[in-house]
Amino acid sequence: MMKKVLFILFLHLTNLTYCQEIETRYKQEVKSLLNYIQLEFIRETNFNIDQSAKLVKIEDCKSTYESSMFNSSELEDIKKSIDKPKIVYWTKDFFPSSNIIESKKIQDAFKDEIDGWKKFRQIYGGGSIAEFSSPIFLRNYEIAIIRFSITSGYLSGVGYEALFIKKGNVWEINACSWDN
Repeated sequence: MMKKVLFILFLHLTNLTYCQEIETRYKQEVKSLLNYIQLEFIRETNFNIDQSAKLVKIEDCKSTYESSMFNSSELEDIKKSIDKPKIVYWTKDFFPSSNIIESKKIQDAFKDEIDGWKKFRQIYGGGSIAEFSSPIFLRNYEIAIIRFSITSGYLSGVGYEALFIKKGNVWEINACSWDN
């Protein structure tokens, strides 16, 4: 009986260690991808982050998801990741030099449709507002799907639902722009 208990305990601890390794790898890859996006697309050092992680929206880029790039198992993994994202709220761990603001507080600042940006900047200082979805990784972290946008005024902003492919240690974008 004692051997069974020890064996079950061993399996549980082994599984726990494996899950922690996966989570550590996921966080490392997320940081790598976000760093690349900040350097290549946002190109701004002073920006604010909407705390709520947005959702990837398949309907915005049907041509990507309906292509032969993904097999049925990968499409199922994408749908599961959308339904149950790994990141729901962004933290300083991912954006150490950015101001992370609750979505409701951002919405409150923009209730005034004419002076929303003025009010936002009075409360939070300068900088744009960036939003990111929880990244979805496939093929051992060689493919990433993420939705991100940055807005700095009523008429200035860009957003992508993007597919990134890792070539060595460098990400390459294969974007499906949804708001440009």
